[in-house]
Amino acid sequence: MLSKSWKKCKGVTSLQSSETEGNTIEVATLSNLAPEDYESEGQRMAESIGAWLDQEWIAQEVHLKAGMCAKDTMLDILEEKGSGVDIGDVMMLIIDRLNDRWYLDGYSDDMFVNAWDIGNYVSDYLIQRMGIGACACSTAIVEPMGDENS
Repeated sequence: MLSKSWKKCKGVTSLQSSETEGNTIEVATLSNLAPEDYESEGQRMAESIGAWLDQEWIAQEVHLKAGMCAKDTMLDILEEKGSGVDIGDVMMLIIDRLNDRWYLDGYSDDMFVNAWDIGNYVSDYLIQRMGIGACACSTAIVEPMGDENS
């Protein structure tokens, strides 16, 4: 039987603990994100994606466009499931949406990365923003221009 409970991990409340026969799996969630902050955090994430891609490659409008697609996708899943949603679910839905729209929205014309690169960046971004921490292999998060809420 699977039971779920919220567990604090070193002062962070965005890890969900599930126990099955004595084994514990901790899932990173967006539980630190209040509903009134969904829009502003989504916009910050979109701008961070655009800035990251601009810094990594060359400044292009399509970078922010991909970031806005990621933002809209995150807002959709937050509206549906709330802030207890697994960051991995957010990442996968963003990847799926970008893949579905890759040719329709012109991402394939000017992007030097793919939907998986953006999804992985989103995962690293959200883990850092929720205060969970990161591993040595995580992408360095790019702060949007003029952002004072690092």
